[in-house]
Amino acid sequence: MIELVIVECIPIVLLLLFFLVVWNKKQLVNVPFSLCVMICVVVIFSIALLPNDVSIDKPRYVSLFHARYYWGFQEDYKDPGWAFYVTLCAKLFNNNVFFFFLSTAAIYVFAYLAFAKRFFEEKAFYFLLMSMGCMGFFSYATNTIRPGFAIAFMLLGLCSKNKIWAIFLMICAVVFHRSMIIPFVAYCATSIVDKRWMYFLIWFACLLLAIINVDLGPLFQAFGFLDDRVELYAGSINQSMGRYKQGFRWDFLLYSVFPMIISMYFVHKHKIEDAVFSKVFNMYLLCNSVWLLAIRAMYTDRLAYLSWFLIPFVVLFPIIKYRNEYKNPNLLTFGLMFFFFSINVVLMII
Repeated sequence: MIELVIVECIPIVLLLLFFLVVWNKKQLVNVPFSLCVMICVVVIFSIALLPNDVSIDKPRYVSLFHARYYWGFQEDYKDPGWAFYVTLCAKLFNNNVFFFFLSTAAIYVFAYLAFAKRFFEEKAFYFLLMSMGCMGFFSYATNTIRPGFAIAFMLLGLCSKNKIWAIFLMICAVVFHRSMIIPFVAYCATSIVDKRWMYFLIWFACLLLAIINVDLGPLFQAFGFLDDRVELYAGSINQSMGRYKQGFRWDFLLYSVFPMIISMYFVHKHKIEDAVFSKVFNMYLLCNSVWLLAIRAMYTDRLAYLSWFLIPFVVLFPIIKYRNEYKNPNLLTFGLMFFFFSINVVLMII
């Protein structure tokens, strides 16, 4: 719908405006945190005000919201945290679904802002803008809302300085949507073993299995890692439904590989050794490896996003954190952001 297209153009417009203001500067500029908050508020209301038929899944969330208002919490719901949250909102907002979408969007967007502030400090705007412009951000705010809401808690866990609190928030993410067990396990694994070569080896092994058509989609379906629509089609390989492409997704594979190549180039060129980056990058590799095993499944991008939401960090952190290593980090950052924004637009069109 035209409304969604307009909302998704927000980061592109911001990127162009910001570039026009600072294009002649070599160093990255500080953007007031208050301005970042204002942008987030605009995005939150833009998401919440979208019509209920803006996506295929949103009407289902509206029906669930009203059902929870009249029937209350259902313990047999497969994601009890989400069921409890929807029930709480339905009662608290007196069955007004707009405030439900508003609060959900606020938690989702402000989680990205908190993550940006934690790791990028006064350069938080760059991470925030790139996150909004990359593939999947608005889809997880307007369509696949439940896993998007769970990702918010995963981000809050990742940016927590207290490990106990971090694990608690990530467990909450799993309770909200069980697919979050994949990044949660990746977080635990990378906390124990910090060997980048090992995770690259796992990734290449999974890629090989994907190429020879080893399909683990039914396994993910059995464990409930995929949401309802994915479960419906996970066993249908090499078929299509509507405009959705199925089979071996070379476009998604390239989209996943670009961040690895870009970040590793800067890391090795400038001999960057950073424990935080290493951990998140290893998480990205591990989560993306899991997606490769179901690359031919219908709506496979929903599983891929369990790694893709880390792309802005993986790409920008080596540049922004170590910006003094580059002659023109400002132009470099904008170039990379424009590159990923363009990929997002191309993939939406095709």
